[in-house]
Amino acid sequence: MNMHVKRDIIDCRASFSGRMPPVPTVWLDEILIAIESAFDVTAKDVCGKSRSRNVSHARFAAMHLMDKYKGYSLNRIGIYFGRRHHTTVLHGLRRAERLFLTSPAFYERLTKAELALIGNIESKPLKWPPIEERTQ
Repeated sequence: MNMHVKRDIIDCRASFSGRMPPVPTVWLDEILIAIESAFDVTAKDVCGKSRSRNVSHARFAAMHLMDKYKGYSLNRIGIYFGRRHHTTVLHGLRRAERLFLTSPAFYERLTKAELALIGNIESKPLKWPPIEERTQ
Protein backbone atom coordinates (compact mmCIF):
# COMPACT_ATOMS: atom_id res chain seq x y z
CA MET A 1 0.00 0.00 0.00
CA ASN A 2 1.56 3.29 -1.00
CA MET A 3 1.55 6.50 1.06
CA HIS A 4 -1.21 8.17 -0.95
CA VAL A 5 -3.59 5.30 -0.31
CA LYS A 6 -2.77 5.36 3.41
CA ARG A 7 -3.42 9.10 3.59
CA ASP A 8 -6.69 8.67 1.69
CA ILE A 9 -7.78 6.10 4.27
CA ILE A 10 -7.08 8.55 7.07
CA ASP A 11 -8.59 11.53 5.26
CA CYS A 12 -11.90 9.79 4.68
CA ARG A 13 -12.89 10.66 8.25
CA ALA A 14 -15.51 12.99 6.80
CA SER A 15 -17.69 9.91 6.52
CA PHE A 16 -16.82 8.85 10.07
CA SER A 17 -19.87 6.70 10.59
CA GLY A 18 -19.62 5.08 7.16
CA ARG A 19 -18.08 1.64 6.99
CA MET A 20 -14.94 0.95 5.07
CA PRO A 21 -14.33 -2.44 3.49
CA PRO A 22 -12.56 -4.77 5.93
CA VAL A 23 -8.78 -4.62 5.73
CA PRO A 24 -7.52 -8.21 5.90
CA THR A 25 -4.13 -7.32 7.38
CA VAL A 26 -5.52 -5.70 10.54
CA TRP A 27 -5.75 -8.08 13.49
CA LEU A 28 -7.71 -7.50 16.67
CA ASP A 29 -4.54 -7.65 18.73
CA GLU A 30 -3.00 -4.93 16.55
CA ILE A 31 -6.00 -2.72 17.27
CA LEU A 32 -5.56 -3.22 21.00
CA ILE A 33 -1.81 -2.56 20.79
CA ALA A 34 -2.46 0.70 18.93
CA ILE A 35 -5.10 1.72 21.51
CA GLU A 36 -2.79 0.79 24.40
CA SER A 37 -0.03 3.06 23.14
CA ALA A 38 -2.28 5.97 22.16
CA PHE A 39 -4.45 6.02 25.29
CA ASP A 40 -1.90 4.72 27.83
CA VAL A 41 -4.11 1.86 29.07
CA THR A 42 -3.74 -1.92 29.08
CA ALA A 43 -5.72 -4.34 26.94
CA LYS A 44 -7.01 -5.91 30.14
CA ASP A 45 -8.45 -2.54 31.18
CA VAL A 46 -10.04 -1.94 27.77
CA CYS A 47 -11.75 -5.33 27.79
CA GLY A 48 -12.58 -5.11 31.50
CA LYS A 49 -15.33 -3.48 33.53
CA SER A 50 -13.66 -0.16 34.34
CA ARG A 51 -15.76 2.95 33.82
CA SER A 52 -12.99 5.51 34.27
CA ARG A 53 -12.95 8.18 31.58
CA ASN A 54 -9.58 7.27 30.08
CA VAL A 55 -10.41 3.56 29.88
CA SER A 56 -13.92 4.09 28.52
CA HIS A 57 -12.65 6.52 25.87
CA ALA A 58 -10.02 3.96 24.87
CA ARG A 59 -12.76 1.31 24.69
CA PHE A 60 -14.93 3.56 22.49
CA ALA A 61 -11.97 4.15 20.16
CA ALA A 62 -11.20 0.41 19.98
CA MET A 63 -14.84 -0.35 19.17
CA HIS A 64 -14.74 2.28 16.43
CA LEU A 65 -11.57 0.83 14.90
CA MET A 66 -12.99 -2.70 15.01
CA ASP A 67 -16.16 -1.53 13.31
CA LYS A 68 -14.25 0.51 10.73
CA TYR A 69 -11.44 -1.86 9.81
CA LYS A 70 -12.93 -5.28 10.51
CA GLY A 71 -16.61 -4.64 9.73
CA TYR A 72 -17.69 -6.84 12.61
CA SER A 73 -21.28 -6.93 13.81
CA LEU A 74 -22.16 -5.13 17.03
CA ASN A 75 -22.70 -8.49 18.74
CA ARG A 76 -19.26 -9.75 17.77
CA ILE A 77 -17.57 -6.56 18.97
CA GLY A 78 -19.53 -6.79 22.23
CA ILE A 79 -18.41 -10.38 22.81
CA TYR A 80 -14.79 -9.33 22.33
CA PHE A 81 -15.17 -6.59 24.95
CA GLY A 82 -16.31 -8.78 27.81
CA ARG A 83 -19.68 -9.98 26.52
CA ARG A 84 -21.21 -6.52 26.28
CA HIS A 85 -24.67 -6.11 24.77
CA HIS A 86 -24.89 -4.88 21.17
CA THR A 87 -26.64 -1.69 22.32
CA THR A 88 -23.68 -0.94 24.57
CA VAL A 89 -21.42 -1.21 21.53
CA LEU A 90 -23.77 1.04 19.55
CA HIS A 91 -23.57 3.61 22.36
CA GLY A 92 -19.76 3.33 22.31
CA LEU A 93 -19.64 3.94 18.56
CA ARG A 94 -21.88 6.98 18.87
CA ARG A 95 -19.81 8.33 21.75
CA ALA A 96 -16.62 7.83 19.74
CA GLU A 97 -18.11 9.84 16.88
CA ARG A 98 -19.24 12.62 19.21
CA LEU A 99 -15.89 12.74 21.03
CA PHE A 100 -14.03 12.72 17.73
CA LEU A 101 -15.84 15.89 16.70
CA THR A 102 -15.83 17.71 20.05
CA SER A 103 -12.68 16.70 21.94
CA PRO A 104 -9.23 17.67 20.62
CA ALA A 105 -7.56 15.18 22.98
CA PHE A 106 -9.71 12.26 21.81
CA TYR A 107 -9.22 13.29 18.18
CA GLU A 108 -5.45 13.32 18.63
CA ARG A 109 -5.36 9.95 20.42
CA LEU A 110 -7.68 8.22 17.95
CA THR A 111 -5.67 9.60 15.04
CA LYS A 112 -2.44 8.42 16.69
CA ALA A 113 -3.90 4.92 17.16
CA GLU A 114 -5.16 4.82 13.59
CA LEU A 115 -1.80 5.95 12.20
CA ALA A 116 -0.05 3.26 14.24
CA LEU A 117 -2.58 0.69 13.07
CA ILE A 118 -2.08 1.27 9.38
CA GLY A 119 1.68 1.57 9.73
CA ASN A 120 2.12 5.25 8.97
CA ILE A 121 4.80 6.26 11.46
CA GLU A 122 5.75 9.62 10.01
CA SER A 123 4.57 12.48 12.17
CA LYS A 124 1.80 14.37 10.47
CA PRO A 125 0.60 17.65 11.97
CA LEU A 126 -2.88 17.29 13.38
CA LYS A 127 -5.47 19.97 12.79
CA TRP A 128 -8.51 20.25 14.97
CA PRO A 129 -11.46 20.40 14.53
CA PRO A 130 -11.77 17.89 11.72
CA ILE A 131 -11.88 19.28 8.19
CA GLU A 132 -15.62 18.96 7.69
CA GLU A 133 -16.25 20.98 10.86
CA ARG A 134 -13.87 23.81 9.90
CA THR A 135 -15.71 24.50 6.65
CA GLN A 136 -18.99 25.31 8.39
